[in-house]
Amino acid sequence: MKFFKQINNITGWAVFLVALITYTLTLEATTSFWDCGEFISGAYKMQVVHPPGAPVFLLIGRIFTLFAFDDPYWIAWTVNFLSGLTSAFAVLFLFWITTGFARKVVAKDGEPTQMQSFAIMATGVIAALACTFTDTIWFSAVEGEVYAMSLFFMMLVFWCMMKWESAEDARYRDRWLVLIFFLLGVSSGVHLLSFLAIPAMALIYYFKRFNKPTPIGILAALGIGVVILGFFFKGIVSKMISIIAGFELAFTNGLGMPYGSGFTFFAIILVAAMLAAVAYAHRKNKHDLHVAALSFLMVFMGFSTYFIVIIRANADTPINMNRPSNVFALESYLNREQYGDRPLLYGPHYDAYPIERITTGKKYVPTADGSEYKYIGDKYGYKFDPKEEMLLPRMGSWQNDAHKVAYRDMVQPDFKVVTSNGTIKKIFKNTTGWQSAQQSAEAYVNSQPDGASLKVKDMISERENMSFFFKYQVGVMYWRYFMWNFSGRQNDVQGRFDNNDGNWITGIPFIDEARIGPQDEAPDYMKNNFAHNEYFMLPFILGLIGMFFHFKQDPKSAMIVLALFLFAGVLQVVYLNSPPFEPRERDYTLVGSFVTFCLWIGFGMLAIYNALKDKVGNAPALGSTFMLCMAVPVLLAAQNWDDHDRSERYTARDYA
Repeated sequence: MKFFKQINNITGWAVFLVALITYTLTLEATTSFWDCGEFISGAYKMQVVHPPGAPVFLLIGRIFTLFAFDDPYWIAWTVNFLSGLTSAFAVLFLFWITTGFARKVVAKDGEPTQMQSFAIMATGVIAALACTFTDTIWFSAVEGEVYAMSLFFMMLVFWCMMKWESAEDARYRDRWLVLIFFLLGVSSGVHLLSFLAIPAMALIYYFKRFNKPTPIGILAALGIGVVILGFFFKGIVSKMISIIAGFELAFTNGLGMPYGSGFTFFAIILVAAMLAAVAYAHRKNKHDLHVAALSFLMVFMGFSTYFIVIIRANADTPINMNRPSNVFALESYLNREQYGDRPLLYGPHYDAYPIERITTGKKYVPTADGSEYKYIGDKYGYKFDPKEEMLLPRMGSWQNDAHKVAYRDMVQPDFKVVTSNGTIKKIFKNTTGWQSAQQSAEAYVNSQPDGASLKVKDMISERENMSFFFKYQVGVMYWRYFMWNFSGRQNDVQGRFDNNDGNWITGIPFIDEARIGPQDEAPDYMKNNFAHNEYFMLPFILGLIGMFFHFKQDPKSAMIVLALFLFAGVLQVVYLNSPPFEPRERDYTLVGSFVTFCLWIGFGMLAIYNALKDKVGNAPALGSTFMLCMAVPVLLAAQNWDDHDRSERYTARDYA
């Protein structure tokens, strides 16, 4: 036990140093494009950044900027370094997560031998180094953005759950659960990415508490995990602030009390109720209730960092996005109302048109004399014809004409001519392209005596809906990004679904030519694009080997990893419900899924070693397999270094 623990700690910290040195050497010199300048400035002066804010990131970033001693160059660098440091810690925790799962496979429930310990360490090293040099992880690790720290929290809470599962003293095991919920609350002040680990952690809890798992039990555990996930996303982040706003309005406008009185009353009642629940459970020796009450309390302690947003908004900082200086403005801020909303489970498709505008809420602002909140208007939503709504709507951006054209290009719908009451009068099949079918339908309408009462509508069914989902949201917005990281990347020009830009590649010419098609001659400035990276599918293949091996050797732990992989990947895509155009590539939102696959890359090495050890001996098999599989992280590092080395980049600053 002592040997394994020592070598696990030493090797983990060695991998951490490799990652930290890599990211430090390649950090962006000053600020990067997009949100980085805003976050760096926000951290330096504790300002209010765009919704839903990132108070924990800004608070920790402020501490790091203190070491810059007001030098503008080093201010940006220190915030960038924060991303590099937290990414290196994410790699460290991935190493320990990998060795924890590998130990279950190699040693089952016993103590690993010395040779088994070396095999487990080699598995962790391959996984952690592959993660270190992977495209998307490295991209976020060298700039002042929230995704690196958010990945750190995801890996940290998952590692804590594994510590809970392996704790020997049952009396103190559940302390890890309380810590996990505190970390989840804190991480809400960075980004909500870490919450995606909750369903996988629910499986860990289920497998530990129930010796004989069943399919129904597994589904129930995942369902409970999804409910907890929804509680975090909607209950705490969204609905709670709406309840507080109701108290604030009642106390200020109804009872004539000063600003903040309703907020304060709600906070006192909530904390008192949680403390009472903790005290009751402790007094009655109800252990599970005690843990649940403490965990609930820890969540709100972590979430309380959002008080910083109101405090700094009232300080009227130069960057004061949306000015969330009161509870009603904070409600709009946290709900990200400025970005609009796309339906998730049920709603209209892109060719729908609202039949009614409905009121969804009221808007209030403080009066000039500070005596009450003034009603200034309503918040609105829309009601649609039920015939134009569907389950799991994937094409719901109905207000953007450019999006409508893109939807049609992808799903190639037929068209119908309908009367004012929705009755179909004639159908026009798409045989030569949707434009031709639409023009034919419009010409028919113009030729009819009752044409003024007729409409041309797209024929959109679940078939077209799912076609867009698999073709674009899964194929382009997940699979393409996934293969960037584990197969190869064409270049760093944003993809527009042509042959020349933004595709994933393999580096194997006949495969890429057959898959993408002929490519135009690249202009001179693109011929040596640093982001043209070829991995020959080696990381992808090794990860697949590891995944199959993991399921064969230990289906329960493999199912846990699969849950994390899917919820941070494909199911994240379902939630985001991307429109057909984005202002930039969005691979950073899926970083949790890519990190999880790196664990299986490590298991790929373990699978090959396991197949060879009885044929050539333990030591030769381990040494040769490790050196062979090290080619994967080495290849990733060699291919990715030039396009991820931002140490001499000043472009964003110089443009500014």
